[in-house]
Amino acid sequence: MVDAESGAILGVAIVGQEGGEVMSVLQMEMVGGIRWQQIKDMVFAHPLYAESLDNLFMKLDDVS
Repeated sequence: MVDAESGAILGVAIVGQEGGEVMSVLQMEMVGGIRWQQIKDMVFAHPLYAESLDNLFMKLDDVS
């Protein structure tokens, strides 16, 4: 869940394989005040499930 005005990540729920990996990355970003727009443009180490975050946040461009 993200705030439409500020771009802040407000919360996340992940169910699936290696969900903890992705959750840890998002938790650090929430604590650090990183907006979803910044994550969308990040390059993640490969191979990680966290690489999918940029794809997820690219979809928000279509909505905003």
